[in-house]
Amino acid sequence: MAYLTLRDGRKLYYAEEGSGKPVVLIHGWKASSNVYEDTSARLAEAGFRCIRYDHVGHLRSDLPDFDPDLTTLADDLHEVITELAPEKPILVGWSMGGATVLEYIRRYGSEHLDRIVIVDMSPRVLNDETWTITGRNRLFTREEAEENVALMRKDFHEFMRYYYKRGVPGFAEKTAEEQDAVIHERMVGHDPKVLTALMAALYERDHRDVLPKITCPAGIFRADLLPVCSMEAAAYFSEHISGPVKDVLFEGCSHSLIMEAPERFAKELLDFFSM
Repeated sequence: MAYLTLRDGRKLYYAEEGSGKPVVLIHGWKASSNVYEDTSARLAEAGFRCIRYDHVGHLRSDLPDFDPDLTTLADDLHEVITELAPEKPILVGWSMGGATVLEYIRRYGSEHLDRIVIVDMSPRVLNDETWTITGRNRLFTREEAEENVALMRKDFHEFMRYYYKRGVPGFAEKTAEEQDAVIHERMVGHDPKVLTALMAALYERDHRDVLPKITCPAGIFRADLLPVCSMEAAAYFSEHISGPVKDVLFEGCSHSLIMEAPERFAKELLDFFSM
């Protein structure tokens, strides 16, 4: 196992495959770099050097002694790029990983990036009078966000039951025992306190002001079933990003499109990389 020691002493697990143009693969909330195993292998075979890592408090990376937020994730990504991929990398961020890419650009700009891919993430998660186009087929209000954070702090397992019922097709139809088994399996290696802090931070972040700062090509990959990035949100990305934008819909796929359609996901990445 390889670990990058950050300036504050924390260690981030990472893995590398292939050689050539660097591609940094950034996973989502309550996931790990494992979600990109297939993607990394396919891209490496096509001539790219892939770097994937676990976020702070996720699976093999160190637990922090503070509550991390999106700034933490962006600064960690900056260190990954600086130490492992300084040669004008491509960034691919799924879900919270997409928000990490946007927060990174807020702090460090996009001029030194080859291109970015945002996978099923909206510029803003909460809906209000200024934003009503996040996905999941309904409005998501600040009141609901506050209720979610309160439930996470009180009973994280029950929050995950609610979270999967709302966002994972077919989960609600499982028995309570089957649901519990899925939740336990997917929580291995993840710290509820870290996950709560990051979800609370994600709820609060608004990246609309970042989009004009994106001058490199951007791919917007989005789900068809219960998407976080709705068709309207994808159009907002296209209208406000300064660089060229490619919008890709994964028909029949949910938010977990990376795992559901691995061959097509890698193909769409390679097509976008060649633009």
